Amino acid sequence: GSTYQVTFGEVYVPYANIIDESRKVTRIVPQDARTRNLAYDTPVCVDITEDFVEDGVAGRIEHKRVPIARIPIMLRSCRCNLTNMTDDQRIKAGECPYDNGGYFVMKGNERVLVGQIRRVNNTVFVFEQKPDNKFKYIAEIRSMSEETGHSVLVQAKIGSNDRTIIFSLPYIKEAIPVGVVFKALGFTTDAEIAMLIGSHTEKAQAYIRLILRDCFFVRTQEEALEYIGRFTLHIVAKEKRIAYAWQVVETELFPHLGVSATIKEKAVFLGHIVHRLLETSMSFRPCDDIDNYTNKRIDDSGTLCNDLF
Repeated sequence: GSTYQVTFGEVYVPYANIIDESRKVTRIVPQDARTRNLAYDTPVCVDITEDFVEDGVAGRIEHKRVPIARIPIMLRSCRCNLTNMTDDQRIKAGECPYDNGGYFVMKGNERVLVGQIRRVNNTVFVFEQKPDNKFKYIAEIRSMSEETGHSVLVQAKIGSNDRTIIFSLPYIKEAIPVGVVFKALGFTTDAEIAMLIGSHTEKAQAYIRLILRDCFFVRTQEEALEYIGRFTLHIVAKEKRIAYAWQVVETELFPHLGVSATIKEKAVFLGHIVHRLLETSMSFRPCDDIDNYTNKRIDDSGTLCNDLF
């Protein structure tokens, strides 16, 4: 048989340079980039080793310093040509000696990287909806997997009639009654569902009765999965519905809990979302404030570049 393997070795990032007309690599200073509308950037080079076995013969090809990308260089960073200069040399190079750098030059324009603000992941937020909305409150969590980096939005909503409580699940186009999802995870008795939600006030008991009533039409885990499988985004053959729905509730739900998470953990988390929704709906806790910086995260250059790579 034949195998083929590519190994990436040492990474080299030279000082900021360009390839000029005579195909020579020349270092440039930021002022050149500004006046000639160039990018103040540099290649990222990697040693790449190819190992292969073909018809029992092993071979290895080593490539030294293969450029895989060009990345912009921040002025006054360790790979900027101004960093090792004296003040006089900087003035000669057309810079102000008091310029602290920290920005980039792309096509002659000075650019600054700004952080991206996003809502915090893996946390349940409850938001009040506008009076004309058909839902009174929505509890939602954006679950982001550490391993794969894909994220899933799960919402629990309580109708403005204060009677219907539903989940919106990934890859399922219809809203599913909360109880049905618990049953699909294998928690089929009333006591189990009440326990997972875990609110014990009189008011909460009334909601739990409503939840149990809305899922009364499915008795078994199988029936619950079949019901969820009817509303898939893609068309799924009848006999595959149960398997598909199981895959959605088992693997797509809450990827941030990790691959090793048990079904019970996922059910407990769903219960937690419903709990939050009910507590807010019953005014035991305030709504979450989207504008509060506690509920935000800022991804700066490092995180963003890492995501790109």
